[in-house]
Amino acid sequence: MDMKDFLNVLASKEPVPGGGGACGYVAAVGMALGNMVLSLTTGKKKYAEYQEEIEELIVKAGDITNRLYECMDKDAKAFKPLSEAYGLPKDTEEQLEHRNKVMENALLIASEAPLSMMELIVEAIKLIDRISVIGSRLAISDAGVGVQMCKAAHNGASLNMYINTGKTKIKRLIVFRDNPPHNGGMPCGACREFLMQLDKANKNMEILTDYETRTTIKLSEVLPNWWGNKRYDNN
Repeated sequence: MDMKDFLNVLASKEPVPGGGGACGYVAAVGMALGNMVLSLTTGKKKYAEYQEEIEELIVKAGDITNRLYECMDKDAKAFKPLSEAYGLPKDTEEQLEHRNKVMENALLIASEAPLSMMELIVEAIKLIDRISVIGSRLAISDAGVGVQMCKAAHNGASLNMYINTGKTKIKRLIVFRDNPPHNGGMPCGACREFLMQLDKANKNMEILTDYETRTTIKLSEVLPNWWGNKRYDNN
């Protein structure tokens, strides 16, 4: 399917492709942009010290791009059982019980695809980060665009995973990279926004700011006067 056909089907009432397929495509484009930076860099005398690494990363970036593209099809196949489950009858208690069992299994299957996609996108972001260091300065903005596209796809895939599992309410959160947080450990601004959009109740989420003292702060305290409160109040 070429890009125009993909967009036409995406805009239609067909169950797939949907948000998951779009995330896979966007992430693949982001990784391809990173590979473009490598292609513009390879063979240049100015970057000769990185030539061997560049050649290795070109292969790796190409592989990740292909795997992200394949995520589009995997997401569509994973969502099919769920779309069929939505159509099951629920008029009697027996039908409702059967539907709930099928839905539970279908939701689990549908959640595995975005989760694996997210893991692959993290690899892509890390790779582009390295590319931004050793790649041509003339194409640094393309690496940046690639990262932003991957981040958007990651957020979208995580949203699909949360919705598919029905687990949108989060009571407690701990954020750290290598060691437990001490006087910090706050999620970034984009993450705070995303968590608030997941569920209205998340404003009361406790975020651990200090591991030793178990000090916490509510999400609403780090997002005062959030723009979405009025929208929640009106629904």
